[in-house]
Amino acid sequence: EVKRKLFHLSLILLPMTYLLLGKKYFLFTLLPIATLIIGIDFYRHRLPKLEIIFNKIFGQILRKHEIEESNWHGASFTCLSACITFGLFPKHIAVGAFIILAVSDAMATLIGRKIASQPFFEKSLVGSATFFISSILILISCGIIFNQRFYYYLFGFIAVFATTIVEARPSLLKLDDNLTI
Repeated sequence: EVKRKLFHLSLILLPMTYLLLGKKYFLFTLLPIATLIIGIDFYRHRLPKLEIIFNKIFGQILRKHEIEESNWHGASFTCLSACITFGLFPKHIAVGAFIILAVSDAMATLIGRKIASQPFFEKSLVGSATFFISSILILISCGIIFNQRFYYYLFGFIAVFATTIVEARPSLLKLDDNLTI
């Protein structure tokens, strides 16, 4: 899980690249890469040789259900999420949301699994609190960096609260958290 979440933390490169390239060039780069990743994921369970190569390269960071069943792996949902987020939302929202996905989700898993606590929906209270607090800190940081006004913080706080609930209760929407976050 640590290797998986370290890989997850590397997603911070996406918003940084977005800021460097701008929306148009970033999406021009992201869309073919996302299509390739999703295409490989689609065909890996249909082409045995591809599945063997894929599992040899990425097997250490995949969860058991991603290897054994015909499920999509988290990277496909992350690519879809990146295309939607960076394609539809303004810079200050897209960057903050994706940093939350990269950082808060990883921290929630690592800390939530390390420190025993009572359950919070389907996750741990400590993990959910970690997700919420780190997301609020990211929201505030992005608000300062992008010089946002009161409504950014108000709606951002509501979004972080709702996202914390959805992240803690994946059965609610039955979607991968890389997409729901």
